[in-house]
Amino acid sequence: SSEVSTSKGSYCSPQAKEYMERATEYGEKNNLDTALSYFNKAIADSPRCALAYLGRGLALYGKDRYDEAIGDLTKAIELGLEKDDLAEAYFWRGKSYFATGRGKEAKADLTKAIKLGLEKEFLENAQELLKAINQGLICSPQAGEYIEKAEEYLKKKDIDTALSYYNKAIADSPRCALAYVLRGLELYRKDRYDEAIADCTKAIELGLPKKQLAVAYFWRGGSYFRKNRYDEAIADLTKAIELGLKKDLLAEVYYWRGKSYSVKHRDDEAIADLTKAIELGLPKEE
Repeated sequence: SSEVSTSKGSYCSPQAKEYMERATEYGEKNNLDTALSYFNKAIADSPRCALAYLGRGLALYGKDRYDEAIGDLTKAIELGLEKDDLAEAYFWRGKSYFATGRGKEAKADLTKAIKLGLEKEFLENAQELLKAINQGLICSPQAGEYIEKAEEYLKKKDIDTALSYYNKAIADSPRCALAYVLRGLELYRKDRYDEAIADCTKAIELGLPKKQLAVAYFWRGGSYFRKNRYDEAIADLTKAIELGLKKDLLAEVYYWRGKSYSVKHRDDEAIADLTKAIELGLPKEE
């Protein structure tokens, strides 16, 4: 908004407005450091200028300085902004929360931004992020890079190095459900079943899209099976089937569940599952 003063006592002096114009010019040329220095001058001149905090918050976001961006955008919201600018402040603060793996806060801000009538150019992005949050995929860009590195090492059959990258992803984004389920799978392959169970449980609690959720139940069920915890194995493997586990894992799921039924003397169910496992292509010698 072009007003010198906005609602709730925000005030920008004419000098501060000049600094903000310069900052915006540099920001548009992607010279964020110079833009930041002009926003700093605007704020030093008018410490109650909401638009200066909004602008500096956007520049900080552009520099991946998300926590500082959150601070500035919060200050802008508190000082008071016109409706369009307020929607934008909530949008960028929501994106900053998302980037730092804080899904609950991101969801609240993005929802608020949309309700305030977020501009079309941002609307689609806000909706995509909300969808990702609802599916439990709160992984920062950095965590995403670590996951990609882990997958490169898995192609080379180097599980230990892959695990170290999954550890980094989780340290960076402790609510990144995908990283837990992927690490759980590799822990299973290393016969570290208790740890695999813990990771799959965490992923399930955080929430995953249906297909990945099925995989989490599958590996947790398999880990329970290996630990001779057959009732829990049966429950998880049943859940994996119900969630529509992908076909290439179905033979194994029926085999594990069939063996679990067998141990529990549920013979009819055991025979049905083991027959199904063989039909789906599980080698008879298993």
